Amino acid sequence: MSELSAESVDRIVAFVRDGDRNKIAIADIVGLADLMADSFKDIFQAEAVEAYSDFISIADAISTMKADISELSASDIALNRIPTAGRELDAIVEATEAATNTIMESAEAMLGLDPDMDAPDYRNAVEGECMKLFEACSFQDITGQRVTKVVETLQHIETRVARFSEAMGLKGDDAGTLTDEEEVREQRKRDLILHGPQLEGDGIEQTDIDALLFDLDTAEENADLPSQPSDDIFDAVDLDSIDFDSIDEPTEVVEPSDVDRAVAKLTGTDG
Repeated sequence: MSELSAESVDRIVAFVRDGDRNKIAIADIVGLADLMADSFKDIFQAEAVEAYSDFISIADAISTMKADISELSASDIALNRIPTAGRELDAIVEATEAATNTIMESAEAMLGLDPDMDAPDYRNAVEGECMKLFEACSFQDITGQRVTKVVETLQHIETRVARFSEAMGLKGDDAGTLTDEEEVREQRKRDLILHGPQLEGDGIEQTDIDALLFDLDTAEENADLPSQPSDDIFDAVDLDSIDFDSIDEPTEVVEPSDVDRAVAKLTGTDG
């Protein structure tokens, strides 16, 4: 480490105190700079070691992330597995549709057979259509295999995504956010009750539907009935102020409408 002489230190102090440039030499300034550089050298070295350690940690994290992304096999999922699963689902729809048409056509053919046909001919015709039915029902085995392949693809994606999420330190309760388009679709499903076919135990029970329809029918029936005066109407009438002895016996039949008008007049609701 550079050293300053006592005279140089005195000249530097005098310069700082008095501001007299004539009291300090260039050698004094250079010596002070060397001393300060040597003093900060150890500090800079310690900071450099710490910064180097941080950069090494960042580089390791980036390498780990690259490895996790590579294991995610995003290209394989996007280019191979998802398109293959889409084609399998299309094939399932087509096979199901073809089998359904064959079953319906065979059933209609059997219903349309002439009952006056000879027994052997009738039997042969029915057996022929039954064979078509059996052949059409074989679609279940093929579609089952295709569904299994689609499920395996979904499980593969789920495993890779879960592993990547764990590597990134994401919590299991991080649901994420929906895009504006996804939010619009979800809101439309909620508003129009477009939940699609429900699994057993998840949908609305038939008893709940029956109870709802019963309540609607009951409400419609009650809407057709004439409204009845509430108890508040009779509470508003001061019966003690009425002299029932002075009321003459009725000489004619009192219509219900007359009673309603009388009650309305007594309660002040005759408008």
